[in-house]
Amino acid sequence: MHRWPTGLDEEVMAIRKANKERLIHALIRKIERRHAPSSRYQFPEGLSYEEKKQQVTAWWDSSRFHLAMAIKSPGELNSFLEHSLSEETMKVLSQGKKKGMPFFVTPYYLSLLNTGKEGYNDETIRSYILYSDELVETYGEIRAWEKEDMVEPGKPNAAGWLLPEGHNIHRRYPEVAILIPDSMGRACGGLCASCQQMYDFQSERLNFNFEELKAKESWDKKLRRLMHYFEDDTQLRDILITGGMH
Repeated sequence: MHRWPTGLDEEVMAIRKANKERLIHALIRKIERRHAPSSRYQFPEGLSYEEKKQQVTAWWDSSRFHLAMAIKSPGELNSFLEHSLSEETMKVLSQGKKKGMPFFVTPYYLSLLNTGKEGYNDETIRSYILYSDELVETYGEIRAWEKEDMVEPGKPNAAGWLLPEGHNIHRRYPEVAILIPDSMGRACGGLCASCQQMYDFQSERLNFNFEELKAKESWDKKLRRLMHYFEDDTQLRDILITGGMH
């Protein structure tokens, strides 16, 4: 493991600190251009540039800020990455956008990437948000676990399990059940290229429209009801809670 750099190495931390500074300046420009009067992330009149920088630096520690400021198009991504993406990469991302493939990357995630020629290799981290030709080509026709996730009241799913409903609780194995919360928990902080829920993004059951994803009933009340499923099934040993930042 000592052969490879980690996020705790001084050189890596220095690059990522510089990335954060660069992204904060880009976010200031983005906020100045936004027309979202209902947003909590806007500058009061009369702030100096240094005061704006201090404000965005304070917001940086909030997950809600990163969700609100997420990059949602290939062009914006390239701009935030100092126009370092190749023409071929931009072509693939644009084709994915045309096919309706969601595009959503938080500023914090971008701060982990290395846009320079020197420093650490970020190919693994980068591959989660830069989609391949093959993924874009097959998007819309991807099939994986959809049979197991189709639930009819009173009937077992394709894996043989009875579920209270098919939107929050998913089950494919005897000892593990998946819990996906409502609202932001059904959207994640980004769409990973390797996501096994990709087919749900295809059907738009998962998306990044947070207002549309708000729970129809109190989540506290609904969660208590769903927890009975885990309490009453003696085979279950693990609850896999997924859904990214929520």
